[in-house]
Amino acid sequence: MSRYNEARALADALHLPMQGSSLPKDFDLEELYKRGVIRKKDLEDGAYYLGLCRNSSIAMWNTGKQKFTYMRTKFTMKFPEDINHPEDDDGYDLFTPLAKIPNPEEQYIIKYR
Repeated sequence: MSRYNEARALADALHLPMQGSSLPKDFDLEELYKRGVIRKKDLEDGAYYLGLCRNSSIAMWNTGKQKFTYMRTKFTMKFPEDINHPEDDDGYDLFTPLAKIPNPEEQYIIKYR
């Protein structure tokens, strides 16, 4: 099973109101937490998380930036990109963390911090 499919299956099992790989615009944070989304205060610096956003299903939490970072592939380029937790919704894509993963595959490791 791909990591995306694993994240989708977990989101479905938690009955999260996802619209594709995104949260609906009117999501309720407390309801998401009750269903299993990881709170920002519970994230560990440098840890990788399985979750959902438009461009990745694995991202690393960076406490200093207060953002997730994931390796984005666009055309032939691969580069790190930052993305907010749902608590910091700024109208753009968000990474919704569902589970901590101990050993992400090489393709997900952040090469540049």
